[in-house]
Amino acid sequence: MRRVLFAVLLSLVASVVSAQSRPSGVTYSAPWLSAPMLDVPPVRPVYVPPVVVAVPVAVPVYVRPVVAAPPVIIAADGQFLGVLSANRYDPLSIANPLGVYGSRLSPTSIMNPLSIYGSRYSPLSPTNPYATTPPVIVR
Repeated sequence: MRRVLFAVLLSLVASVVSAQSRPSGVTYSAPWLSAPMLDVPPVRPVYVPPVVVAVPVAVPVYVRPVVAAPPVIIAADGQFLGVLSANRYDPLSIANPLGVYGSRLSPTSIMNPLSIYGSRYSPLSPTNPYATTPPVIVR
């Protein structure tokens, strides 16, 4: 079986190579084959248009750096009490003396000694050393 396949392949290759140089009407046969070969028409070049292949290209991607948000203060009753930030101009910072959460006059400020969140005697105040439910810092 291998010999037959090899012979057929060899005869096809030989006929294609010699097809243009032999005169028409002359047939060739391999010695191990009993049937003569068929005439093969001459090979004509065929134009094949180039194939455009899209190759993926690595595109640089800008990754925005992760900026950690400042920790947040939340009272035990769920009230937002500001952020722990040294920025005096941040409206949410407890360091802003003119903001809602850093003012000494605001009812939601831990800086106000008269509010329930800043009093030394309130169970919700961080300034009370004996507070049962002080505010928590959430990151």
